[in-house]
Amino acid sequence: MEMRASALTFTACLLLASCSGLPVAAAGAGPAPERVGPPQAGTATTSEPDSPLPRGPVLTPEQVWDKLLAMIDAIGQREDLNQQNIERAIGLKLHKRPGETHSNLVIGDTTAGWLYVFDLVAHTDSDISAWFRPRRLDMDAGRNSPTCTWRTEKLRAALRERGFDEESRIFTDRSYFNWQYTRGPMVVDVRYYFDQEHLDYTSTCIDSVLVSFVIPEFYKDAT
Repeated sequence: MEMRASALTFTACLLLASCSGLPVAAAGAGPAPERVGPPQAGTATTSEPDSPLPRGPVLTPEQVWDKLLAMIDAIGQREDLNQQNIERAIGLKLHKRPGETHSNLVIGDTTAGWLYVFDLVAHTDSDISAWFRPRRLDMDAGRNSPTCTWRTEKLRAALRERGFDEESRIFTDRSYFNWQYTRGPMVVDVRYYFDQEHLDYTSTCIDSVLVSFVIPEFYKDAT
């Protein structure tokens, strides 16, 4: 696998919603991507985004995943997708990105060398979603990398335990590798990547997680 450190984009995240079989409010374009540059002198962090946003604390991968599950547990209805509730669930403060009107997020480093990003994106009262995006400096053009954030199987098991229905949504011709989880109108889209040169579907890692809700009129028609 050819690896190269490059500026990270949200192209795959924007396309993630198009892979979903449900018309969710989060299908709109998200905020601009974080730009990752060299660390500032004298800091202990592994990377530093080119942004004046305050940094979140350095966390272990286990702490990050505990916060992700806590965020999912705190969301049961669309009204739970608000800044106060998300901050309370993850124990971190979200900050307005300069120049953005729809995005409130927190960015921080992990002890494993990748970044975590929790992002609440709200365009309207119904077009709102919560994102989790781990950032890896060594990912290739296909978003694969030898760095594993968290095993997909662990999140899959956790979501099934929480009563979500599971559906595989794989589009190999476009390199989209997703699991979609639904519980009533709530949708959790999990995109994964490969940390090995061959495509081993039994050994994949989390690339992004999107929590949103089906647009009300569509869910009403479906039920």
